[in-house]
Amino acid sequence: MLGITTDLSESFLTNADNMKLMARAADGDAEAIDELRKAASKDIAMSLGIDENTASEIQNVVSDFIDSADYENLKIGAEFDNSSLEASFQEMLESGALTVE
Repeated sequence: MLGITTDLSESFLTNADNMKLMARAADGDAEAIDELRKAASKDIAMSLGIDENTASEIQNVVSDFIDSADYENLKIGAEFDNSSLEASFQEMLESGALTVE
Protein backbone atom coordinates (compact mmCIF):
# COMPACT_ATOMS: atom_id res chain seq x y z
CA MET A 1 0.00 0.00 0.00
CA LEU A 2 2.87 2.40 0.77
CA GLY A 3 5.21 1.17 -1.94
CA ILE A 4 7.97 0.52 0.59
CA THR A 5 10.44 -2.29 0.02
CA THR A 6 12.38 -2.01 3.28
CA ASP A 7 11.43 -3.09 6.76
CA LEU A 8 9.86 -0.53 9.04
CA SER A 9 10.83 -0.38 12.69
CA GLU A 10 8.84 -1.97 15.48
CA SER A 11 8.23 1.49 16.92
CA PHE A 12 6.69 2.62 13.61
CA LEU A 13 4.42 -0.42 13.46
CA THR A 14 3.27 -0.13 17.07
CA ASN A 15 2.96 3.67 17.20
CA ALA A 16 -0.63 4.54 18.19
CA ASP A 17 -0.93 7.37 15.65
CA ASN A 18 0.42 5.17 12.85
CA MET A 19 -1.97 2.38 13.81
CA LYS A 20 -4.90 4.80 13.51
CA LEU A 21 -3.59 5.93 10.13
CA MET A 22 -3.28 2.28 9.04
CA ALA A 23 -6.91 1.65 9.98
CA ARG A 24 -8.01 4.72 7.99
CA ALA A 25 -5.79 3.71 5.07
CA ALA A 26 -7.34 0.24 5.06
CA ASP A 27 -10.69 1.97 4.56
CA GLY A 28 -9.30 3.78 1.53
CA ASP A 29 -8.45 7.14 3.11
CA ALA A 30 -5.90 8.68 0.71
CA GLU A 31 -4.87 11.34 3.23
CA ALA A 32 -4.01 8.63 5.76
CA ILE A 33 -1.91 6.82 3.16
CA ASP A 34 0.01 10.04 2.47
CA GLU A 35 0.60 10.60 6.18
CA LEU A 36 1.82 7.01 6.56
CA ARG A 37 4.23 7.48 3.67
CA LYS A 38 5.65 10.58 5.32
CA ALA A 39 6.00 8.80 8.67
CA ALA A 40 7.58 5.80 6.96
CA SER A 41 10.13 7.97 5.16
CA LYS A 42 11.18 9.45 8.50
CA ASP A 43 11.36 5.98 10.08
CA ILE A 44 13.52 4.66 7.23
CA ALA A 45 15.83 7.68 7.39
CA MET A 46 16.29 7.21 11.12
CA SER A 47 17.05 3.51 10.67
CA LEU A 48 19.80 4.44 8.19
CA GLY A 49 21.49 6.55 10.85
CA ILE A 50 20.84 9.83 9.08
CA ASP A 51 21.02 12.81 11.44
CA GLU A 52 17.75 14.47 12.41
CA ASN A 53 18.26 17.65 10.32
CA THR A 54 19.02 15.67 7.18
CA ALA A 55 16.14 13.28 7.94
CA SER A 56 13.85 16.29 8.21
CA GLU A 57 15.12 17.59 4.87
CA ILE A 58 14.53 14.18 3.27
CA GLN A 59 11.05 14.06 4.74
CA ASN A 60 10.30 17.50 3.29
CA VAL A 61 11.53 16.45 -0.16
CA VAL A 62 9.45 13.25 -0.06
CA SER A 63 6.42 15.15 1.27
CA ASP A 64 6.70 17.74 -1.49
CA PHE A 65 6.88 14.94 -4.06
CA ILE A 66 3.85 13.18 -2.57
CA ASP A 67 1.91 16.43 -2.33
CA SER A 68 2.67 17.31 -5.95
CA ALA A 69 0.80 14.30 -7.34
CA ASP A 70 -2.60 14.78 -8.95
CA TYR A 71 -4.41 12.04 -7.03
CA GLU A 72 -7.87 12.90 -8.31
CA ASN A 73 -6.87 11.97 -11.84
CA LEU A 74 -4.70 9.02 -10.84
CA LYS A 75 -5.44 5.76 -12.61
CA ILE A 76 -4.36 2.21 -11.82
CA GLY A 77 -0.96 1.53 -13.33
CA ALA A 78 -0.02 5.21 -13.46
CA GLU A 79 3.66 6.04 -13.22
CA PHE A 80 5.01 9.09 -11.42
CA ASP A 81 7.66 11.38 -12.83
CA ASN A 82 10.13 11.26 -9.97
CA SER A 83 12.86 13.27 -11.69
CA SER A 84 12.40 16.20 -9.28
CA LEU A 85 12.70 13.83 -6.31
CA GLU A 86 15.85 12.29 -7.76
CA ALA A 87 17.27 15.75 -8.47
CA SER A 88 16.65 16.80 -4.86
CA PHE A 89 18.45 13.73 -3.54
CA GLN A 90 21.31 14.33 -5.99
CA GLU A 91 21.64 17.89 -4.67
CA MET A 92 21.75 16.54 -1.10
CA LEU A 93 24.48 14.08 -2.08
CA GLU A 94 26.51 16.78 -3.79
CA SER A 95 26.18 19.16 -0.84
CA GLY A 96 27.25 16.46 1.61
CA ALA A 97 23.88 16.31 3.40
CA LEU A 98 23.63 12.66 2.34
CA THR A 99 26.36 10.12 1.74
CA VAL A 100 26.33 6.97 -0.32
CA GLU A 101 26.97 4.92 2.83
